[in-house]
Amino acid sequence: SLPNLLGNVHDISKKGKMMKKLIMAFGSALMLISCAGVPGTSQALENANILILGEDADTDTVPRNSRVFKRTLDAMADELNNQGFRIFDETAVTMDMAQGRSRRADHELIDIAKSISRPPIDIGVLFQIYGSAKDKSYKTDLKIRVSGRLLNIRTGQRYGNFEYSYRTK
Repeated sequence: SLPNLLGNVHDISKKGKMMKKLIMAFGSALMLISCAGVPGTSQALENANILILGEDADTDTVPRNSRVFKRTLDAMADELNNQGFRIFDETAVTMDMAQGRSRRADHELIDIAKSISRPPIDIGVLFQIYGSAKDKSYKTDLKIRVSGRLLNIRTGQRYGNFEYSYRTK
């Protein structure tokens, strides 16, 4: 399957480089947004409760129950934590809700984030992972794209978007 293939084709150092590029792109997007000229945006992001949510309703996306999805989510959370943002774990803050299913659309994710009261979630980072593999006689070519957006959960205001693409050579 694609998740197994994406998890096993590259060695750890290549995965690390790809994740580092993804994290840098995502971190840069957050930093640009926080430095933007929108009054109060910087302050809002610095003190915001942030929840990272994977949107996988599209059957072309990597499902949330895959290793690739978990690694990407963990890498985003680690980098944002390292930069001083307050990131909350979806499982931990939704213990009283029925969770754990895959193939969730953005409206469901936003509704989940809105329903969390302890702590109240201010910003949702909604992302998708698209991946494809093409077998050749001597190797497998991978194409991966992670895209997402930052959304004020209470008002629906978009703070920005990010996208990262990666291809094996």
